[in-house]
Amino acid sequence: MKESGGGGGKEKIKEGKALVDFLMAQKPQSTAAVFLLGLWQARIFKDSTEAAKTYRIAADLGDAMALHSLGCLYGNGSGVENDFREAVKLFRLAAKKGSAASTYNLGCCFAKGTGIEVNKPHAAKCIKMAAKKGYGPAQNSYGALLQDGDGVSE
Repeated sequence: MKESGGGGGKEKIKEGKALVDFLMAQKPQSTAAVFLLGLWQARIFKDSTEAAKTYRIAADLGDAMALHSLGCLYGNGSGVENDFREAVKLFRLAAKKGSAASTYNLGCCFAKGTGIEVNKPHAAKCIKMAAKKGYGPAQNSYGALLQDGDGVSE
């Protein structure tokens, strides 16, 4: 069967959004499922506002990936008002749950004073922790910190 030209893609997106709305109405019990719905909203439908609402549901239930993703949205002002303090708060919560990406982002915030007071030694500690967990961007940054001696006492 041949799809009619022009509107097929838009119709598929409309159907996809309806599916996300339906799934959210089912009140999923898994925070991972809610997070994935938010990811779908953000990445496929490019709807950061709806993604932020969905991430918030999973974040309030303690999902580390949702906490991290919501922190990124606050840090970028995407779908929510830009709020670096809220981003730092969310990165801290996600880092406590083991998120290497959030630990790295927290280190970057400490290094630049984004949403928090500059603290180079703490920035280096966070970046090192994320690097030890195998997070690539943190490994690169930690190598640069070691080379420059910026906040690193080793």
